[in-house]
Amino acid sequence: MAWTTFEAICIVIKYALIAIVLQFALVCGYRLTLHPLSKYPGPIIAATTDWYVGFFAALKRQHLVTYSNHQKYGTVIRQGPNKLVFNSHQALHDIYQSEKINKVRSYLCTQIKSDTYSIFNCLDKDLHRIKRRIISKALSEQKMRRFEPVLLTHVDRFLALLLRSHHKKQAVNMSERFKRLGLEIIGKFGFGYDLKLQTEEEHVFVVKGMEGGSYRNNVYIQAPSLRWLGIEFLLPALYKLRMKYFFLLKRLIKERLAEGKDAKEDLFSYVVDAKDPETGTKIRMSELWSEATFFFPAGGDTTATTLTAAFFYLSRNPECYSRLTSEIRSKWSSGTDIRSGTLLSSCTYLRAVLDETMRVSPPLCGTLWRELPVSEYGKDASIIIDGHVVPAGTWVGVNTYTIHHNEHYFPDPFSFKPERWLPENRDNGDEMRRMQGAFAPFGVGSRSCPGKVMAFMEASLVLAKSVWYFDFSRSQDPKLDKIGGGSIGSTVGRDRVDEFQLYDQFISSHDGPYLTFEPRDGAWKDLE
Repeated sequence: MAWTTFEAICIVIKYALIAIVLQFALVCGYRLTLHPLSKYPGPIIAATTDWYVGFFAALKRQHLVTYSNHQKYGTVIRQGPNKLVFNSHQALHDIYQSEKINKVRSYLCTQIKSDTYSIFNCLDKDLHRIKRRIISKALSEQKMRRFEPVLLTHVDRFLALLLRSHHKKQAVNMSERFKRLGLEIIGKFGFGYDLKLQTEEEHVFVVKGMEGGSYRNNVYIQAPSLRWLGIEFLLPALYKLRMKYFFLLKRLIKERLAEGKDAKEDLFSYVVDAKDPETGTKIRMSELWSEATFFFPAGGDTTATTLTAAFFYLSRNPECYSRLTSEIRSKWSSGTDIRSGTLLSSCTYLRAVLDETMRVSPPLCGTLWRELPVSEYGKDASIIIDGHVVPAGTWVGVNTYTIHHNEHYFPDPFSFKPERWLPENRDNGDEMRRMQGAFAPFGVGSRSCPGKVMAFMEASLVLAKSVWYFDFSRSQDPKLDKIGGGSIGSTVGRDRVDEFQLYDQFISSHDGPYLTFEPRDGAWKDLE
């Protein structure tokens, strides 16, 4: 009996589907039973597909799922067919301080061009060392001190806007304010350009454009196979803002090049002709754009997260708030005198507040994947991580949010307790060593953040000057007051009302809190 064309097509489709299902079953069976990582616990679906982490990365709550998985399955979990996540300080250092282990190739999805690398996505270790030495020199404490007067003009602009909000009787969304402040400072430091994000709307798209870029990159880094879905085309508005943001960065670099190296004292002037002292290598002009796309979110948004979270927790912990204000107001008789230096460094409670904030709300709250490269060491090689023999090519990492909430290192981990970091509490040396060994807000090892000095200087100055000039409190509007915290009854890990909610898109995103500011008697005159 002859088949019609339609019947033939149906039969082909039928057997093709059977073949696909059979292949899927065989692959899943292998990954669940015979794969080298099959002995490690974790969600069954995670063992079969990378889309598990990709799904939760798309929902911006991979950090919460990872914490939940560790609570259920233990210290080492399998979070993908070829992925292991650890939750110990030993693993933190075994992974990120190893000279053998390197970043996974999925970081290359952040490249602007296939032959152009930034300090963030550079896999070549020698090239990364060169870039880091050049950029670290531009971010040294000496350079930051020279930039400080410029930084303070933007901080004063921020304080003046808080005063204006007080006069208008408006509650302030701290996430929005600090994102604008942070990126405005980075624009000035990076290219000597005042984006005026705090006072004008012309460049406000930078905030959303940068967030869109971070979101896209994080999803692709976590699950490279999702790239074929094309997030840019599924979310055209996000893609449009991201490209607008990229074109602005390109324009800033072009205009800065036209001005000449010595026209302004900024990051551009430090690195444009800088040579690596060991090799004589220079950063190519074509690499400046790539470095800028990383520098803006890394330098602006991370500090914004720390400051926003600090205000959230201080507004909800009156004893901490009172102790901080007492320390700052007792050391300076005028807010205009607050500068970096010995006196600011002596504010131990201020530093404790910042450390505790970065512990409970790490700016990078996700998992930074690494591997022992098969291309370099061979498929039969392995490395020991916290006592576990891990095959080459396996993606390994420690989730920052999870280890920062590990009660073995940080007792009562969801409570905001700056006192745990104070010098007088360091008599218990073992406890302090445990905390410091598991504390990694800037990363660990050669790939850690080179902008630590700038981050602490900016955060310290903003927080100190804010509490010197103002008293602040939670919004009296019940709806606004809820923004930023968790919700009772949440089934996705956001049920802690007094926990500042982070949305993991590589660099943490957030909203709120809404606070009201009251200037101290007479102090406000400096700000007008």
